[in-house]
Order: sequence, then C-alpha cells, then structure tokens
Amino acid sequence: MLKLKDNNEDSVLKVKKELLSMKDSIEFLNDIIVELNTHKGESNFDILFITMFESMKDFDSYITHPVHVKVSQNIGSNIEQSASVCFESNIN
Repeated sequence: MLKLKDNNEDSVLKVKKELLSMKDSIEFLNDIIVELNTHKGESNFDILFITMFESMKDFDSYITHPVHVKVSQNIGSNIEQSASVCFESNIN
C-alpha cells in the first residue's frame, strides 16, 4: 500500500500507470493489480497494489529487477508511507 505526499487525482493516476507498466516488462511477474482508495481520509493509504509470483524466489528477483528499481525511483519522491504484506496463496 502506498500513501502519497501529493495525492491529487493526476498524481495518483500517474503512480498507478507507472506501477502497471511493470506488468509486461518483468517476465516472472504473473499479475499486478492496482486499486485506488475511494474513501479519502487523513490516515488512509491512496493505492493498494498486489503482485503475484510463482515463488518467493521470483519475488526476490522482482525486488532487484531493473524495471522494478526504475519504477521505484520514478515514484519514490512522492511516497510518504508504504506498507506491505507477503503471503502465499493456493488460489489459482
């Protein structure tokens, strides 16, 4: 989840587009879902994104993948706070 410093509509949509740009650029990223907060509030995060991988090894490779690093650099200056959860799912 991401809380943005500048969370006006244009900024939020720009970050969403940047995150979704990874979908076809990282071969072991099976899917990425990006959802925007519809209930603004001081303590709320602005963006939820879920990435899906075959294995934790693929996730570890994603973290250092040049495309992910570039996206992180591109949006990093607008990130006020982030939170993450790693989990394994049996849902296909």
